Amino acid sequence: MWKKNKIKLLICKIFSKAYKRKIINYKKELKNVSKINKIVISSNIIKEDYVKNYNIPTDKIYILPPGVEIKEEKIKTKNDNIFKFGIVAKSFNKKGAFITLFSVFYLKNKYKNFKVKIINKDTFKNSINKFIIILLTKILNIENYIEYMPLQEDMDSFYNSIDCLLVPSIKEPFGLVVTEAMAHSLPTIVSSVTGAADIIKNEENGFIIDYSKLNKSKELFKTMCKALNLNDEKYKNISKNAYDTVKNMTYDKFAEEFVNIAEKINKI
Repeated sequence: MWKKNKIKLLICKIFSKAYKRKIINYKKELKNVSKINKIVISSNIIKEDYVKNYNIPTDKIYILPPGVEIKEEKIKTKNDNIFKFGIVAKSFNKKGAFITLFSVFYLKNKYKNFKVKIINKDTFKNSINKFIIILLTKILNIENYIEYMPLQEDMDSFYNSIDCLLVPSIKEPFGLVVTEAMAHSLPTIVSSVTGAADIIKNEENGFIIDYSKLNKSKELFKTMCKALNLNDEKYKNISKNAYDTVKNMTYDKFAEEFVNIAEKINKI
């Protein structure tokens, strides 16, 4: 008993020290951030975080989405045989891949002509994660609708192989895959807590999942249904609008805007 209590006290002591260090680091971070004159960030999600948690005035914050490599515009047509969704989930949980699996469970009861391609490093690198993910896939009986893929060297081929990108992240400051997909004339489905949702107009150039609702998988399921129910004309329109949204978000344009912001700050 004495040994068990000693171990418990040791564990508590370790975690207590770790917690204190976290608080000290957080206070240092707050002090450093408070000295900032102006700050350039990529999305409103980050802005809300800085305003709420760091008390940075809104007039100190500039929002500038990152640049993207623009591809040649393509006329995308809806694949009525097997509609393919894609998701890049390097971190399975944070990127919303678990939410996606449950959404596929709901979806398979309504549709049969779809597939979800999931890029995930953990599935192939971490045996415990692999076991959990594969087991859940079997339990939900969605094996025929899921294709697990390793990290891709050629992302262009991946984007060209799908009809719609899923970004159901539970935490995402921006999400470069969104603008990359849009540069490939792809409709995207993004969560409302994804920074790139700033540039999405719901059902015009993509779709936004309402993450204010409790059952996020059900909300993603409903949004995936909207994509599957698109007629060819509407799908083409959303694809074109997606491309038009990002076609001027080049690296050169980003650099130009950043310099303009820097010049404004210098004049203040």
